[in-house]
Amino acid sequence: MTSNVLSEREMAEFISQIEMCGVNALWYKTYDFCPGADFNTRKQVFMDVLFRILESGQAKLQRKDEILTCTIEQQVAVFNQAWPDEH
Repeated sequence: MTSNVLSEREMAEFISQIEMCGVNALWYKTYDFCPGADFNTRKQVFMDVLFRILESGQAKLQRKDEILTCTIEQQVAVFNQAWPDEH
């Protein structure tokens, strides 16, 4: 999956800046990489970066006490569905 918002260089830089951080850091970093972007654009960047991190094996998603073993596409879809609406 390629990002529609970030270039390959920006994606690599983004990932290097959040290495060893949780998903909350990933979300807040979207403000740095997409200043002035709306909620939906930041959410798309978040999902693109999450996909790339999962694809590279740098992270795993977990639900309750179980690591998700479905495809990366399915994992990101589950995460996306659980995402709260913008307030």
